[in-house]
Amino acid sequence: MSEKNPHRDSAIESLLRDDDARAFYLNELRSARNAALADAEGFMAVIHTLELMGQKLTGTVLNFRDYQTKLNCVAGLSLLSRKIVSEWPEYHTKFGILYEELRHARNDAVHQGASARILTDHAVDITIILEDALMSKSSEVSQFMVRDVVEAKPWHPVSYVRQQILKHGFSYLPIWFKNEEKWKLISDYSVARYLPRCLQTNERKTRLVTTIEDAIKEDNGNDRLRVLSAKAVYPEKKINDNDILKCVGAKPVLVVNYGREDVLAGILTSSDIL
Repeated sequence: MSEKNPHRDSAIESLLRDDDARAFYLNELRSARNAALADAEGFMAVIHTLELMGQKLTGTVLNFRDYQTKLNCVAGLSLLSRKIVSEWPEYHTKFGILYEELRHARNDAVHQGASARILTDHAVDITIILEDALMSKSSEVSQFMVRDVVEAKPWHPVSYVRQQILKHGFSYLPIWFKNEEKWKLISDYSVARYLPRCLQTNERKTRLVTTIEDAIKEDNGNDRLRVLSAKAVYPEKKINDNDILKCVGAKPVLVVNYGREDVLAGILTSSDIL
């Protein structure tokens, strides 16, 4: 299927101009990609997200195949669907081919085993192309950040922080300290170091039920729970700003509301701007 110039399509132009809508679909694609990565046969999460985008672009509910032209135009904004795929075809597949595979999978009743795993892998490739396409017109931190961030509170027990880190696969949890008026980060490493290695000891139980605030204050030498400093920026900050690029490294950058720095708007990691 030939690619159309996305700038000639009013629906696509509207999507690209709408920062909130673009951020919404970017988040949906990321969520679908994460769901697919968590389930080797979970390609349906991506299909449902493509249908959602297709409905937005066409303004109506159609068959999955009928969304392909519009989505192909959006994908055309990404170098991954044009120049890169033509120069490195052994590593990248055209968006149209990937979409056709998913279209046939959508119509088939059952896909299991190796077939489903291949489809899921290709579904993830589709999300990567569309994410790159949507980000190609983005310039501010708010358009790249992950929203709805899970954060810790000083009064949370260590057990809750540990649970959230394991449940979501986080490396860091942000936490606001009102007395210092600063955001900080609790790392998975610091929690692991704080908890005793022997799983059935009373000391481990005691530390699991200790609040974050008390665990930080404990005078146990190297055994106290350590928190890290965090860089906070505003959503309107330009993503290409040197300060942002320098800070987004091993630790995430926290995005806060202007005038209410205690309110967390999002979080930005190096993978979000890849």
